[in-house]
Amino acid sequence: YLMLMMVDPHVHFHVLPRYDGERSGAGLTVADAGWPAQPDLGQAVKLGDAQIAALTGWLKSYFV
Repeated sequence: YLMLMMVDPHVHFHVLPRYDGERSGAGLTVADAGWPAQPDLGQAVKLGDAQIAALTGWLKSYFV
C-alpha cells in the first residue's frame, strides 16, 4: 500500500493498494507502473466520464 498525506489541515490518509501485474474490472485493465518500486505517477491512467461511471457502478456492486 501507498499512504499519502497532502496539505489539508486535518489528518487523513489516501490509501492506494499496490500490486504486481495488471488488474481488470468494468472493462478496464490497468497496471501498477513502477511496481515494486515507487509508483510512476506520470503513468497514471486518465479515465473518461463513462469509464468513471462504469468503474463506480462495478465497485458499488461489491458493497450493496
